[in-house]
Amino acid sequence: MTLYHYCGNESFVAIVEGRSLLASELSLSNDHLEGKWVRGVFSEVCQQNIKDKYNFDMLMQHFDLLYKVFGARGFCLSEESDLLSQWRGYANDGAGISIGFSNEYLEKLTESSKSVASTAASGFSLQKVVYDVDKQKAEMLPNVSRILETLDAGAFRPREGTLLTPTSEEEKN
Repeated sequence: MTLYHYCGNESFVAIVEGRSLLASELSLSNDHLEGKWVRGVFSEVCQQNIKDKYNFDMLMQHFDLLYKVFGARGFCLSEESDLLSQWRGYANDGAGISIGFSNEYLEKLTESSKSVASTAASGFSLQKVVYDVDKQKAEMLPNVSRILETLDAGAFRPREGTLLTPTSEEEKN
């Protein structure tokens, strides 16, 4: 299978001359929701499962901080070689390029990136975007369940006791 990257002519020249693909900050994408959508879905799933407002608010603050520090990067591909919405949105309103990449080759690159992920080069993965909101929520549930366990164990509880809530010996340990 071939996967396609729609881009402007300048980006095409940079890819060919540099012989490399660069992930971009998703919040800077032509799609204003790209890189931001996940926060809304994550927030909704957490709100349905976390009953303590303090824990929910703290979790979302931490989520926002992590996003601010690390961001979200991607190199977007399409299974469609000639899609009007892609031409309009990503290829200079139809004046750009659609570059085809071998899915098999990209899969091999992801395998080799896993072996060097602990070095200066960071690994990457090839992931199919899920557009169905219910499926997105279902995919998040295992992670939210682990987060709930951490919250239940006291992740956001103060580490030092107060006069009203002294720290027990067990909590100190």
